[in-house]
This record gives sequence, C-alpha cells and structure tokens, in this order.
Amino acid sequence: MIYHGWLILDKPKGVTSASVLNTLKKIIGRQKVGHLGTLDALATGVLPVALGEATKLIPFIKNEEKTYLFTIHWGEKRSTGDAKGEILATSNNRPTRKEIENILSSFLGPQLQKPPLYSALKIEGKRASDRVRAGETLDLKPRPIFIQSLDLIEYIDADHAKLRLHCSKGTYVRSLIEDMAQKLSTYAFADNIHRESSGNFNIKDAISIETLAKDPINLLERYVRALPVVLDDIPAMRVDDEKALLLRQGRFLARPSSELEGNLTPSDCLIALYDEQNRLLGIAKDQGNQIRPIRILNL
Repeated sequence: MIYHGWLILDKPKGVTSASVLNTLKKIIGRQKVGHLGTLDALATGVLPVALGEATKLIPFIKNEEKTYLFTIHWGEKRSTGDAKGEILATSNNRPTRKEIENILSSFLGPQLQKPPLYSALKIEGKRASDRVRAGETLDLKPRPIFIQSLDLIEYIDADHAKLRLHCSKGTYVRSLIEDMAQKLSTYAFADNIHRESSGNFNIKDAISIETLAKDPINLLERYVRALPVVLDDIPAMRVDDEKALLLRQGRFLARPSSELEGNLTPSDCLIALYDEQNRLLGIAKDQGNQIRPIRILNL
C-alpha cells in the first residue's frame, strides 16, 4: 500500500536520521520518503517523515519552529559538542543555578549563531562533518536564528543542568551550549538532546520505529497524518471539478479575491488548492489576477 501523509517518528539515540529512514523503507516497502530537520545521532525525539506525495510539500512548509529539552554537562569542551567527541579542554568552574538563570535572557530574540563543525550543514554539496573528518579546515559563518524562549527546567547537580529551548529552524543546541559556557567562563557539551516538537508535529503523536515494525499496517493507519496538516498558515482556495482538471493540466486560473480563505498579504504568494470534496490538489502561486499551479499532487 502507498501512503501519502506525515509520520512522526520518535528517533532513538545512537542512530542517524538517514538510518532511521532506511529502516522505515524496509518496513513500508518501495515508496517516496523524506524527513524534516536532521537530528544528530545522539539526539532523540521528533523526526517528521513525509510519505509519498507529502514529499512534494516539504519546500512549502512555513512553520519550522523547534522545541528541545536538553541536558548540559559542564566542565568539558568536546570536539563534536556532545558526549561522543574528544575532550579538548576542561575547567573546574561550575556555574550556580543563579548564574545560569541570569544569562538566559541574553540569548532571546534574533541573533547570529555559528554552526558546529560536526554538523549536517552542506558546504558546496558536502556535509561539514564529512569535510572535517577528511582533514579540511572550515570556518563556518554565523547564521541568523531566533530564540523564543530558553528556560532552566532542573538544576540537576553541579555538573548538569536541564533546559528547554523554543527556537527557529537552523538553531543548533550544541552551539548554544558552548555559547552559554563561554558566557559563564567555563566549558560544556550536550549530554542529551531531545526534540519535543517540530512545526506542527509533537512528540505525543510520535511512534518509535521498533513499535511500528511490530504491526505496520494497523499502526500506519493510526499514525499517518493528513497531507494538509503542514499548511495551516497558507491561504486556501477551493475549486470546482472543471477548474481542478485545468490545474492538473498545468493551466493558469483567473480568480476573484473572494475565493481565497485566510488573510492574504502582499508577501503571501502561496495558496493551498482544494477540490470540491476538500481534497488537497497542490500548491499554487498568486500572481495578482491569476493562480499558477506550481506543485500538483498525484493522488
């Protein structure tokens, strides 16, 4: 059976996102799959997977905010920024609860963050981590991110603290931890990173790959979410069967403004197209008096 929709996997620790997808392919058979937002091998949690025609919607997803629960290990600088890395430096300085709390607000809002060298970030088509392992010297440029909230959840002991982060796409927890450590005059690395949410997908709706493998047919019926779940923030347009046929043929449509549902601003040029049965047809671009289909689903 071919599935079209979104499957939220709870990625286990110690495996790459790519290996999880490979395992999923063996379970569900030959069909298109793709994932949103790579998780580090040592990270766990929400890994949204697009199945079938959902892969065509990935470029149009606007809401890609993330929430992480992570544990900091103070006193050591690691080459990879996490527990698997080589120890590069140590410090006897351990921040108090108050010292940690005092710096949190300084990381809120828009800012520039330097990605870790060991990351999936592509540099001229090749991952930064692969280039570093091959002996290349990289100087990654800081990138704009936005941190909405950063809270201390638990001061575990002098060596460990647990925090929750709500941030934009492209934010690296490992880099944030190192930046926090620098501000606290010490070193630190990520002892544990757990992604609780990614866009509209939450860990409470996730399933582990091990559980899925036990009863894939019934569990996929239960856990695969509908295609439009990622399009909540895109204006919708419903068309009759005649117009739906024209759109599938790649034809442009003239549209009265009354056909659009949702607030359309000058910068909002994408439209989610639905037929009379409220089935998603695809994505179009608003070109003033015309609607141009740019990605039509084959359902």
